[in-house]
Amino acid sequence: MRFIHHLPLAKKIRALTMLTAGIALVVAGTVLIGFESYSFYHTRIETLKAVAGIVGSNSSAAIVFHDADSAKEILSSFSAKASITAASLYAADGDVLAIYVRDNANKFHAPAAAPEGYGYSSGHIRMFHSIRYNGETIGTLYLESDISELYDRLEQYGSVLCVVLLAALLTASIISARLQDAITRPIRDLAWTAKMISVDRNYSIRAKKES
Repeated sequence: MRFIHHLPLAKKIRALTMLTAGIALVVAGTVLIGFESYSFYHTRIETLKAVAGIVGSNSSAAIVFHDADSAKEILSSFSAKASITAASLYAADGDVLAIYVRDNANKFHAPAAAPEGYGYSSGHIRMFHSIRYNGETIGTLYLESDISELYDRLEQYGSVLCVVLLAALLTASIISARLQDAITRPIRDLAWTAKMISVDRNYSIRAKKES
């Protein structure tokens, strides 16, 4: 930003106005994108918990009787939720009873059963849900959800932010160009007065009073 110090006063005011407007918009956009990402992640986790609770309850009989066909049929209901890319159902001993894989996720390998919890890695939210019956843990449900929807939203927000930023900078430039005379003119007049007094030794010259 050192180049600003070498600009004439009028251009310096315009540059500082545009710089301030640009920084303010970038900060606001960053905060908005951060909040949207957090909100999306939190909402997706709560949705997965609700889905896991329902599917887990419906899977109790299949787990108890080790009915793989029923388990596969239950997991096939995830085909109605495009965000869930893969799922697997485990018995109490960790054996895989059934696997669901969305069409474009055919490289999925069921991970080892783990305690209840969730996390994020490789562009996916991964969740383990413990299935309980009569107070005992009888199995585990694993869900894997992608966040491509979030990427689409952020791409849209980024495009909108760029357009708004360019429009704001253009507006700030036009406004500062029209209003900067109110600042620079009194300074120019004062500088001219000081110069006349210094050069001509004419101490009768007075600076014009501005509001």
